[in-house]
Amino acid sequence: MPAHSTRRQYPTHPASVPLARAQVRELLEGQGLKEGESEDAAIAILVVSELASNAVLHGDEERPFSVSAALYGDVICISVRDSARQAPLKGTAQEGDTNGRGLFLVHAYSRDWGWRPEVVGKTVWAEINVKVPTCSA
Repeated sequence: MPAHSTRRQYPTHPASVPLARAQVRELLEGQGLKEGESEDAAIAILVVSELASNAVLHGDEERPFSVSAALYGDVICISVRDSARQAPLKGTAQEGDTNGRGLFLVHAYSRDWGWRPEVVGKTVWAEINVKVPTCSA
């Protein structure tokens, strides 16, 4: 079991994406990782933003999506479960496109990521290395 974790549900609406970022930001700040001071925190917040944006874009607006984040030592695992059944695909965005880069960024910044089907929808997860401050640091 992780020592520190959080899980929340959100309406499948664009206004939920900043709430998902705030959820992960709060978890990380509780461990001394501040977005403006830690590249690891900034990456984790970027990843949750991309995953939550995909949940809003592809999920059924009648069903909520959920965001879970858990710290396991020096790794944060972020999971977003939505109602869309299709497999997530890394986009091939062209210059000037306004979307299609999300999973490319998740892949680039995560130590590992993947997805699994659920009874309704799917869960997309990513693991990100973080350097949690210690008393000896």
